[in-house]
Amino acid sequence: MKILQRRWTAVDNWQTVRDLLGDLKHRAQLVLIFGATELLKNPNLYKDLREEFPIAEFVGCATAGEICGTELLNDSITITAVYFERSSIASKAIFLDQYPHANLRAVAKELVESLPQDDLVHVFVLSDGIEINGSVLVKGFREVLPDHVGISGGLSGDYYRFKEAPVIANVMACKNTVVVIGLYGRALRVMTASRAGWEEFGAEKQVTKSDGNTLYELDGESALPLYERYLGDSFKDVPASSIQYPISLKKKDGTDWITRTIININREAGSLVFAGDVPVGCTARLMKTDTELLVDSARKAAQDILKNSSYPELAILISCFGRRGAMLQDCSKEIEAINTVFGDETTLTGFYSYGEIAPFRDGREFELHNQTMTITAISEGAG
Repeated sequence: MKILQRRWTAVDNWQTVRDLLGDLKHRAQLVLIFGATELLKNPNLYKDLREEFPIAEFVGCATAGEICGTELLNDSITITAVYFERSSIASKAIFLDQYPHANLRAVAKELVESLPQDDLVHVFVLSDGIEINGSVLVKGFREVLPDHVGISGGLSGDYYRFKEAPVIANVMACKNTVVVIGLYGRALRVMTASRAGWEEFGAEKQVTKSDGNTLYELDGESALPLYERYLGDSFKDVPASSIQYPISLKKKDGTDWITRTIININREAGSLVFAGDVPVGCTARLMKTDTELLVDSARKAAQDILKNSSYPELAILISCFGRRGAMLQDCSKEIEAINTVFGDETTLTGFYSYGEIAPFRDGREFELHNQTMTITAISEGAG
């Protein structure tokens, strides 16, 4: 595997961070592109990249912060071009603005079935984090992906604006889009890990009224007033403040807890809107954290990778924007913690997201998470 990584900022323009491709740019099969929403609307970006990487699949999205090496960037563009020496990839996308009444489970099924199946090792997913209900999409993938194929990915972001979060799928970034990358080959090793680092507090309550990702009642009480009573002044500036106080959910028949982040409120209805489904009957608890817990969880996610694999050549980090809101200026510490575990030979790329797709920590069925650091670690072996 050969990798080239660059970043663009208004101050420095294009800067090369790593270049192991050399004269092989024309053979790169994949270019990952992460950047600020407005910057990804520039058609010259794709024209210039296509001239340099003529056969590559362009895949990426808008973000709530770009990860390039150990740096956390804002209002930037990062590109990571990859030449797989003994493996292959394929990408497929669906632009849902062309299918306004599409069923998301059917969309997931169509995407998976459109990928070649022979030697398929892993599916990496990027989806619009505002227009698309990630929970429903993930359910669709869960229904059709065979057990031996891994999956990971995330939902695009728009920093704290929550207006538009487009996805790149071989054309200029488009909203309401889902793209998948199929990774193939016996030489390919793909490992995933996901950790949260949040603690529950307060009494357990039951979700008694909800609709998809909108929560109306906990224990028969209107959800918004309950939140305001628990959190007081901490809950005034929604969603900028609410991302620091997610909820933890456990299904009736389950043992795994998943985290959900508030992305909006409806004062008239007294409801909370989350970045994922909040099913009726779930047990719910409020959550809190601090920088030390979050950094430690990122470190443990990297250590989880190394329990079952060697040091990766490429690591795609997808961390929830809620973690960024909780750590503020200390946010890059979780990226540095992962770099300390993997070492400088591993290329780090990725972004801060509105949701992360990964298995639970014990490797069982995958889910849409919030508030996690999710790592997709990729290497090529001898085959």
